[in-house]
Amino acid sequence: MNREHAEDRDLSAEVRILLLTAATEGRPMSAVPGAADALRRFAQNQRRHMMLENAVLIPLARRRLTDEDLKLLGARLAARHVVLPAKS
Repeated sequence: MNREHAEDRDLSAEVRILLLTAATEGRPMSAVPGAADALRRFAQNQRRHMMLENAVLIPLARRRLTDEDLKLLGARLAARHVVLPAKS
């Protein structure tokens, strides 16, 4: 999982740069060199990550975590969630 998370961060950074390039140059992603490959790798990585979570981590968590564990985990996740104010 740590390796996957590191790869997620790297691919996310690459995709953000490509999106920024497309936006600032006013070009579609298909016109940005390397974008199609980077987006494909990012999507494949996310899909693999979600499959692992759904097939292994979530069933394991359901069997092992207590109600108190789930409350604590929920509070930690909520604390990490940043809500941006709506633009008017």
